[in-house]
Amino acid sequence: MTVLRQKVLNLLDNIPDDYIEDVLHLLENFQFSKNILKEKTKKILAYEAMENMKKKSHFPKDFNYENELQEGIIKKYGYFD
Repeated sequence: MTVLRQKVLNLLDNIPDDYIEDVLHLLENFQFSKNILKEKTKKILAYEAMENMKKKSHFPKDFNYENELQEGIIKKYGYFD
């Protein structure tokens, strides 16, 4: 067990029972937020990679980004207005 983990466990041992539920919610929300951030980071990196490819002319000159995006959304989610 790492020193930091042991410090956290010691702190948890000293928290009054009245606050344990609040601490649990705090930790769950922290984990949820961390997962959301990780997912956003993946999407941002994918978008940046696509933008870099677009700038470096990896796409054909007649490539229409907006049409491709719309077709991808329709394919994944169905028609939209």
